[in-house]
Amino acid sequence: MKKLVTLSLVTLISSSAAFLFLPYISASLSMASFADYSFFYSLSAVLSSVYVFGTTASYSLAAAEKNDTYASDSIQMFYSVNVFLTGLAFLATLIVIIGLNLSWALLALPLLISGRSVFQVTSHYFRVNKNTSKFAYYQIITLTASFLVPLLCSELIKEFSGIDFIAVMSFILLAAACIGFGVLYNAGLLKFTLINPLKITFFRFGFFAALHSLAAAFITIMDRFILIGFIEKEIFALYALAATLASALSLFFTIVNQNIAPDFYSKMKISNNKMKVFYKYLLVYSAILVVAFGLYQGLISYIVDIFFSKEYAGAVEFSRILAFASFVQGMYFFASSLLMYFNLSEKLFKITLLLGCISIVFGISAYKFWGIYGVMYNCILIWFLYALSAYFVGYKELKCVNNLESVCS
Repeated sequence: MKKLVTLSLVTLISSSAAFLFLPYISASLSMASFADYSFFYSLSAVLSSVYVFGTTASYSLAAAEKNDTYASDSIQMFYSVNVFLTGLAFLATLIVIIGLNLSWALLALPLLISGRSVFQVTSHYFRVNKNTSKFAYYQIITLTASFLVPLLCSELIKEFSGIDFIAVMSFILLAAACIGFGVLYNAGLLKFTLINPLKITFFRFGFFAALHSLAAAFITIMDRFILIGFIEKEIFALYALAATLASALSLFFTIVNQNIAPDFYSKMKISNNKMKVFYKYLLVYSAILVVAFGLYQGLISYIVDIFFSKEYAGAVEFSRILAFASFVQGMYFFASSLLMYFNLSEKLFKITLLLGCISIVFGISAYKFWGIYGVMYNCILIWFLYALSAYFVGYKELKCVNNLESVCS
């Protein structure tokens, strides 16, 4: 438990770099450039989970079973899939740049997404193996440098745009990815050879986990996709800042869930009363969420007033509303861990796909009737339905397994 708390604190401190540097980023870029930066940064953050291909969950399960072969297979599959997706992303980005006449610096976006995914998997390797010191160094140095270096470039280079910021950031994450691959190679989990992922035990699990992540990613930034086509960039910059600040809650909830999940899986594996384990971890997790949400609502107005220029004052109201969506999203995270434990990534994908389609229709309709507020309320509604569906499916499976084990014993 002590190492679990330490890992959570290190992750929180290192991940807070994105928010500690945010006032400086907003001050160094124009509102239009900040809008571009926020959009593409959010896009890279959510798409990196697709590149992960369910590896964090599959590696945790392999570690819980102490199966070295499965652990190695999950990392090797991640490497092969990552190479393929990065090549595909380069091609897609090139087409978008030529078709929409965008900056060539945007070609660095696939590198940023790929680098983030390797960073996530390597961090998870340190986390599962409870290598606290290496985890701390890797997290803090990488995340701090990924914001500090582009900020220095923005001070030295005139007309430094939001896309340029993303490009510089991508090379920092690329360097971190090279280090991460080296760590996994030295651990005997990775060989730098491409394999056929279809032959790996975890492929089906990872495939549907990736599809679920893709659909969930779209739901996460669907509001920005809708609004960027309807409102001015200055207003979008306010909304983007509000969404970024609210995502601090989502990030914190993700950190807590990621650090709890390996321990939760281990306890579920050895326990004869899985229902009791589930309720215990759910209660602790929910308590953390409520406290964090209350602190956020109490402090957000002071944070914006103190650290951001007056032109961003309108972001406070948006951020308070979006925080409710982050809270419900946080409740969903634990439900998704339960579904992953039971290898129900396919069902999770089906839930996500259905709600993703609903969110598009509701989101556009809500904007036409209630404007920006309609889009925000739609986010809350969709994540509520998402969490409710995930808990329903997960609890149903848990109850069946628990009853079956009771009969067998």
